[in-house]
Amino acid sequence: MTTASEIVLVDRHEHVLLLTMNRPAQRNAFDNAMYRAMTVALETARADDAVRVVVITGAGETFCAGQDFAEMSAAAGTAH
Repeated sequence: MTTASEIVLVDRHEHVLLLTMNRPAQRNAFDNAMYRAMTVALETARADDAVRVVVITGAGETFCAGQDFAEMSAAAGTAH
């Protein structure tokens, strides 16, 4: 398996690109780092004519809990 980052794992199987959100302790909640890593992975896939399918999954038991509110609260200076 190759990694674009530790946050989004990238695995290629011929024409299928598997992107795995890798923050299982946070239930794969989206934070700024995951947003940037996912953007890079998807832009790379779009530029590659051999990629026909992109599958997005989550590490651990949860696909994605949504936005990481802890990060948002910290950025706003409020406790959550």
